[in-house]
Amino acid sequence: MSIKIEQDWKRLSGEKRTGPSREKPTVAFKSFVQSQWHEKESERMEGLLAEIEEQGKRLSRSRTVRDLQLYKKLIQEFLQKAVSFGLALSQSHSWHSPEPSVQTIVKKIDERLMALTDQVLREGAEPIQILGMLDEIKGLLINLYR
Repeated sequence: MSIKIEQDWKRLSGEKRTGPSREKPTVAFKSFVQSQWHEKESERMEGLLAEIEEQGKRLSRSRTVRDLQLYKKLIQEFLQKAVSFGLALSQSHSWHSPEPSVQTIVKKIDERLMALTDQVLREGAEPIQILGMLDEIKGLLINLYR
């Protein structure tokens, strides 16, 4: 009995398996997965932009430090996701590029956030000035994202 089992085992182990192959995925499948991932990340970024806009409206109405902190936190989250999403790497880095670099845009966003903080903390700040700054920051974020 044991001899027959050993013979069967040798015969079976010599045959090739017909299970799922471990070959590399095809290029079409890989590009499909990447496009789906890119689409989901784009939807997340768009949703975050909408949250930033809503928090900006809230900030322009209330002008409280708490709403300012929430707004800044959303901006920070957006910038972190933009970097992890790889936007900085996909941007062309040509010497003669007419578009501002990613670092320049982030620096401008930081400057505008500092100016916004000063406006919110100042007692006589006009809501229209705050709205203008919020729109400028949103424009910079869109410029960074797209």
